[in-house]
Amino acid sequence: MGNREDLLDGAMRCLRERGWARTTVRDIAAAAGVSHAAIGYHFGTREALLEQAMATAMAEWGEQIGRAVEGAAGAPDPYAALWDGLVVSVTDRRDLSMATVDALVRSDHQESLRAVLARGHEQARRGLAAVLLGVAPEEVSDEDARTLGAVQLALVSGVTVQWLASPEGAPTAAEVVAGLRTLARLVTAPVDTRTVGPRESDAAAAGSELPARLGRPARRALAVHGFTRWAQLTRVTPADLLALHGVGPKAVRILTEELAQRGLAFAAAPSRPRTARRAGPGSGPARGGVDQAATMTSSTMPSSS
Repeated sequence: MGNREDLLDGAMRCLRERGWARTTVRDIAAAAGVSHAAIGYHFGTREALLEQAMATAMAEWGEQIGRAVEGAAGAPDPYAALWDGLVVSVTDRRDLSMATVDALVRSDHQESLRAVLARGHEQARRGLAAVLLGVAPEEVSDEDARTLGAVQLALVSGVTVQWLASPEGAPTAAEVVAGLRTLARLVTAPVDTRTVGPRESDAAAAGSELPARLGRPARRALAVHGFTRWAQLTRVTPADLLALHGVGPKAVRILTEELAQRGLAFAAAPSRPRTARRAGPGSGPARGGVDQAATMTSSTMPSSS
């Protein structure tokens, strides 16, 4: 290795052993086996060298997650297996995770360091979304990066902090996944928009792509349930939307027209097997299904894409 590579390697070792604040120029030079002047020649300042070392460490963490994904691909429950790998990456890299938290605190007074961390987070959001969607990072939309990727990164960051603060009390991978599945049931449960205040429903509708001509009640109701993008509507049927309080036939007709103008359409209603039923004395009409509002599940709720 040349002096530049030696310095990066030495800076990363110092970050692991001493953290951001306690690492000095003398420490880095000694770890790298070079003179102090080499730091100025190759990087200019201690801060610039540590920022590069931090960026390298974050990239290596991303590669470790990639290996965890490969290992989870053939598992019976890939998402649970992915979390096994994520927790291992946190415990294996506890020193660098702690250095990252230290750097985050320092970044409030160091704009260049804040920019490094921001770039790392952007790459992590896009990379995690790519992992979950099974596509290359460059194929991830900005919306998926800022929704699916951001939420997954928030989960990883939160679990990391818990492992750093109290390893004995931090959740296992199995506990994280169990908690997420409970949250998913709560998030995807039908919402009665009559219980949602005007400010909350207006805030939900503020960023909606759906047209104002739907009328405020329907637009609010759709937004509260998470329907704010045209692509989300292609995963549900008109009957699914009619089951939501505040969405009527007129709104569904408008949405059908607007989707058609964009070359899109609602999902086709699932076919149901017909069961022959012999009419008898006093028998009422056969029931052709169940109450849509009572049976809406996560499959009819919008995803992040």
